[in-house]
Amino acid sequence: MEISAQQTQCNIFHLPPETLVHIFSYFDFRDLIRCCKVCRRFYDIHFDDLLWKRFCYQNFLEETCPENVSWRSFFKKLYIKDGKYLPIYKQIKRAWRTIENYIETNVPLLKNSLAGPAGEKELAEAEEYIGCPLPKDLRCSLSFHNGESLTEYLGVLGMVQIADHAVCEKLLPLASIKMSYAERGMLRGCCQITDCSRSNVCQYLVISDKCDLPVSTIFYHVHYVQRGNVFISANSYLRWLTQFAETLQNGRFSIIDNKMYRFYHEPGTVAVTDNMFSVKVSTCFHPELSMISMTSPPEFFFTYRITMSMFEDAPKSKSCQLISRHWISTDENGIEDRISGPGVVGKYPIMRPGVEFSWVSCVTFNTTYGNMVGFFTMLIYATDELIRIQCPRFHMKCLPYITEEERKKRL
Repeated sequence: MEISAQQTQCNIFHLPPETLVHIFSYFDFRDLIRCCKVCRRFYDIHFDDLLWKRFCYQNFLEETCPENVSWRSFFKKLYIKDGKYLPIYKQIKRAWRTIENYIETNVPLLKNSLAGPAGEKELAEAEEYIGCPLPKDLRCSLSFHNGESLTEYLGVLGMVQIADHAVCEKLLPLASIKMSYAERGMLRGCCQITDCSRSNVCQYLVISDKCDLPVSTIFYHVHYVQRGNVFISANSYLRWLTQFAETLQNGRFSIIDNKMYRFYHEPGTVAVTDNMFSVKVSTCFHPELSMISMTSPPEFFFTYRITMSMFEDAPKSKSCQLISRHWISTDENGIEDRISGPGVVGKYPIMRPGVEFSWVSCVTFNTTYGNMVGFFTMLIYATDELIRIQCPRFHMKCLPYITEEERKKRL
């Protein structure tokens, strides 16, 4: 069979417009712009709104276009304003959406604590004052929320309290960040990004290579014993923010009396006894109470929150009172320590159907990791019978750290 010359010349330029639009939908917006310069037909097709609607969502998470504005024009406007933050813009925006939704649903008192965006002029002035550019991820985040109001007990990052020691970190605004920039000492090249008015807990971000730590590192500065000791929170602001958003999204923090507590609930740390009692555990590492020294063993300080409850449908005849606690703590080297004692935090809670009791206690380890497991001895009122309510094994691990001596060796 003979094939005509017209058939042999069929190529991409002969495809119908809807097919070309489909092919172009797999392009990045930069590739599409290059492609539109090939010929007039490609140029005309590149205006198709379906393409630019996809790019608006793909790069800026925008799903709605203003009235009487084409998706291409809308994309251009978004790109002029925030294109400098690609490709991290979408991750930062998604993290803030997660945080905002979580706050609105679970901690409405915090809803108005977040400040509005920092303007481009403010950001540029801060960079001029510091003498170096801000990390792109921090800059992008500030363009969504420029810190938060510095109330004493409420903070977006949550709080934790044991006895009279309370930590409630806040996100600092740009004005405070730029003023905290250090030119000398172990904090040179760093800016403070969080603060707690009730304690000395704060986190710093390395923004200049004047620091011995890698640029973009976020760390807790530990003031005890040696001023140069640091616990590393994250290797970038982007990672720090997205990790926090993921923790909230996964429901790993506790909401108590309309406040968010930074007790991390590890999946699986729930034990049920006799289908009547449950014990749930969440933990928190405290860098500000941990001790790192070159002359003595380190001490890593953790708090843990235990919630014991009796199911509502449990028989009343099984109502009981906690008599004693029994723990086995194991450090990273497998060394066990067994602890028993009356009550919990000086109390002897009574469990009845539908009752829940929570308490916070603490433990220190000389190794970076440790775990605890145990049980509570309970006395059943109706029969004077002693029973055990099991507590699940829970794990505690400190943040990575670098000592002052190690930092000096890097200089």
